[in-house]
Formats: sequence, structure tokens, C-alpha cells
Amino acid sequence: MDDVLIALLDTNGVIQSWNKGGETITGYTAKYITGWNYSILHTHQNREALLHDNLLTQARQLGKSVYEGWVIIKNGVTLWGQLQLTPVYQQNQLTGFVLIGRNLQEKKEALERIRRAEDLQYSLIAEVEDYAILRLDPKGFIANWNAGAERIKGYTAREIVGRHFSNFYTPEEQYVNKPDELLRVARENGKAQAEGWRVRKDGTHFWASITITAIHGENGEVLGFTKVTRDLTDKKKGEDALKSYNEMLRSKNRELEELTYITSHDLQEPLRTITSLIELLSDSYLKHPDEQVASSFKFIYDAASRMRQLIKDILDYSRLGRNAAMKTVDIGNILKLICDDLDLVIQESGAQIYFEMMPNITAFESELKLLFQNLILNAIKFAKKDTPPEVYISAEKIEGGWKFSVRDNGIGIEPMHQQKVFVIFQRLHNRSQYEGTGIGLAHCKKIVELHKGVIGVYSQPGQGSTFHFTIMD
Repeated sequence: MDDVLIALLDTNGVIQSWNKGGETITGYTAKYITGWNYSILHTHQNREALLHDNLLTQARQLGKSVYEGWVIIKNGVTLWGQLQLTPVYQQNQLTGFVLIGRNLQEKKEALERIRRAEDLQYSLIAEVEDYAILRLDPKGFIANWNAGAERIKGYTAREIVGRHFSNFYTPEEQYVNKPDELLRVARENGKAQAEGWRVRKDGTHFWASITITAIHGENGEVLGFTKVTRDLTDKKKGEDALKSYNEMLRSKNRELEELTYITSHDLQEPLRTITSLIELLSDSYLKHPDEQVASSFKFIYDAASRMRQLIKDILDYSRLGRNAAMKTVDIGNILKLICDDLDLVIQESGAQIYFEMMPNITAFESELKLLFQNLILNAIKFAKKDTPPEVYISAEKIEGGWKFSVRDNGIGIEPMHQQKVFVIFQRLHNRSQYEGTGIGLAHCKKIVELHKGVIGVYSQPGQGSTFHFTIMD
């Protein structure tokens, strides 16, 4: 055992034998040190205090004595070591002692490095003001306190060190043993996190985000905890205000949707009456044809028909997303159904609809079908003269959802108008050129936003348009 000093001493502590480990640790050979009192290993101060004799006495009385501290080796060099004395008896008569020595210099230096690191860490932590950083003993009593803790919680270190950290919890959370529960979770899982109202010294409350981390010893035992607290009161108030504002907006939107629905629904009845009267009057006057009167009746009838279509579109717009539930939707199957529904339009226009392998996504099925149908119909409607429409639909997986593109070879859109096309009732062409109410792309925008996505268009006049939109998971 070259790393352990083993020596045999007589009853007075004089060295009788010395092993190789003793030579390795101290530098003294057995030939040199045999006959010296083992006090040669003690510092001058310890010899003056008669520590070597006290250790012999203690070993006789208790069966063992242990000293850990500075030891003198060859050439007056000091090292941190341990000396252990055990008495030896023969026929109940003390015959000497066994001395076992160990070099603990590396352990001492490692502990010193740890201590310095802890001192540095604490000195840094002590000045941090944005976080309350404190150390708890295994039972949750406060061992130290930094400047951030004083600023956030209001206590000085002198006032709070030694008290239990449950002082910061509301009576309600103390009643349900919330502090002890957090320590239990940290002890079992290594860490516990929570948010909630905490109590300052002056009794006011603040919203805190806390992390409690267990500190373990070499054998895995819990030596204590570090607790880090952030004051998130301003953030909490902002979130609560935003939540309240969003709830108010949702309430207002519900009111507007109901108003739109009721208004549009109620307009249908007088409109039907007007249309019926126009038809009766028209039949009556047409018995005595008059070109100017017939033209006026046609103008009124067409206006009423447009109004009926506008009201229907408003009703459809207000119903988007109402009472709908998300489900898994096969986009490929939806596109096939749309092509079947639009078969007559597709055949008459000579349109070709192309789409790749499409994903299954979670969405509002009816709304998504309307979205693709509107974009396909727009591509067919705004085709170039004497050029059969071609529509290409593709899908790309992105982070958090899917990106779809619907590309056509139509007339395109002027750059200055590309943002306007998504505004409700916004038309870029005369009704004599292209029919419609200007609400189709507004429908598309609302449907995309229902799915937490965005929609846009890239287009050049005469070179077609590509509408791209995202559907988020």
C-alpha cells in the first residue's frame, strides 16, 4: 500500500516500524525515522499544544483517535493529511499503537477550489437584483439571501435568514402545504417549478415564477435547495389585461356576427316582396310593350337579384367557423369532390386541374372545401381569352403546419391591387366583364385566419397568379 502510511509505535509514540507508503508520503525512509517520536509529523504549534500526547491518550481511552490537518514531512514541507491511532494490546496490556496516515492534500485543494467557487458564486449572486436567489436547508429554512431577494420580497437578510420559506406563501397555499409539496417534488425529481401569487414583507402580493433545485451530496443525499424567484407581476397584469380585452373582442364579434346574421336574414323577406311585385308589374306592363319601361324593370330586377346575392354572401361570410368542429381532413379527397361538383364549369371552360399527393390535416372541413373551391373558381373565371385555364395545387410541410399554393395561368393582378383583393366586396373589374360580388377572396382570408394561418398572392399581369396560404396545426 504505497499510498497509505502504516507504522508501529511504542506506548510513548516512538516509531518502531515504517512501511513503504510512509516513505512515499513523507519522504522519510524507515532507516532514518525509526526511533523518532511520531510527533515529528506534527507542526510546531501542535507539538507545543501537546497534540501528539493528547491523541495517544484519546486512543487509549476511546479505542481510536483521528487528526486531520497540517502534517510536516521531509524538509519541513507541509501537506494536508490524516493521522489515525489505534491501540494494540497483548493479554490486556497496552504494547503500543498502530499509526495510519493518509495524504489528503488533493482533497484539501479540491475542497478549497469548491469553497472559492462557492464564495465567488455567492458574491455574484448576492449582487443580482433581478432575481431572488436564496439557499434553503433540507427542511426549507433560509440559509442565505441576495440583493434581488431583498428588493423583490422586502426583507433584509438579517430579518429573514433562519426563517422558513413558507413565509412568502399566501394563507391558502400554506393551508394546502404548497411549500412542502414543492420541496418534495424537488427532492424526488431534482427540480420543482411553479407560478403563483406570493406575499411581500409589507403584505402586498406579487406574481412569482419560482424554480427550486435540490443540492445533492457525494452519496446522493439532499444537502439543501437553491430557490430562484422572478417577479412577473407586470407580465401577469399585461396577460390578464390582454385576456380580458380578447374576451371583450370575442363578445363583440359574437354580437356583430349575430347582428349580421339577423340583419341579413331579415332583409330577405322585404327583398322577396320587392322582387315578386316587380315580376307582377312587369307581367302587367309587358302586355303593352314599352321599350323604356321594360328596360327599367330589367334594371330594377337585376339590382334586386344582385342584392339577394350580396345578402346570401354576407350570411355565408358570417357563418364561417360557427358551430364547426375540427377533424382530420383528407385534402386530396376534398379536391376530388370539388372537381366533381364543378365538372360542368370545368368542361365548359376547358380547364385542367392538377394536384400532387395531398396531406391529411386537422381543420374545419366545410370551410376548407370552400377555400379551395373559391380559389379554383377564381382561376377559371379570370382566365385569359382563348386560353384554357390551368390550375396547379401543391402542398409543403412547414414548421407547425402546411403551406398550400394554388397557381393559375390567368390574367394576373396588378401589384397595386394585390392587397385589395382580400377585402370584402372589393372588385377590380366591371360586372360586365366578370360576374360576382367581390366576397370570394374575403371568404378565403377569413377561413385561413380561422386556421391561424396567413394568405397572400404573387402575381404579374398577363402571367397568372399564385395564391399561397398556411394552415397551422
